[in-house]
Amino acid sequence: MKVALWGCGGHASVVFETIRAEGKHEVVAFVDDHKSGLYLARPIFKISALPRDIGAVIIATGDEAIRDKLATMVTGDGRMLGTTIHPSAVIAQGVTVGEGSVVFAGAVLQPGASIGRNCIINTCASVDHDCIVEDGAQLAPRVALGGRALVGSRSFVGIGSAIINGVRVGANCVIGAGSVVVKNIPDNSHAYGVPARVVRKGEAT
Repeated sequence: MKVALWGCGGHASVVFETIRAEGKHEVVAFVDDHKSGLYLARPIFKISALPRDIGAVIIATGDEAIRDKLATMVTGDGRMLGTTIHPSAVIAQGVTVGEGSVVFAGAVLQPGASIGRNCIINTCASVDHDCIVEDGAQLAPRVALGGRALVGSRSFVGIGSAIINGVRVGANCVIGAGSVVVKNIPDNSHAYGVPARVVRKGEAT
């Protein structure tokens, strides 16, 4: 399938490499309403000018709020959200990965795990049995979720963090790098540390 990537930065280059390795899609264009020219030898279009024969777009930016907004624009334009999973990722039988999500090299998704729509499961992240990662959430590289943990919609879990078994991180949260989350984190919170403590409340950015 011909796909376009919305974004022209470092994250987009990792998505591009994931698609290349997977071998199921062909990246023929990039989308950026503020840039023009070429990126990775592919043309950059505004979304309004993207050729109609490109039926799927993968959001290739790391910011949760922006990714959510762009996904709505893509589907509103009558296009599909594309999904890509690196062939080195270990995906247990029965795991669900929602449309628009990307799973990078070395990630592990164990039985019963559920990954929502438009999520990022980053390099070498580990999602254990029966975990739920809700729509628009991102797990940074080497994040580890214990069994039955939950990460709420549009939340970001920073690099190297761990969330123990059964703990819930609410929606629109930011968990700082290297944190260990041992109790539930309420919606709209910023938390970090070992153990992680809420340091600020307010919508995640």
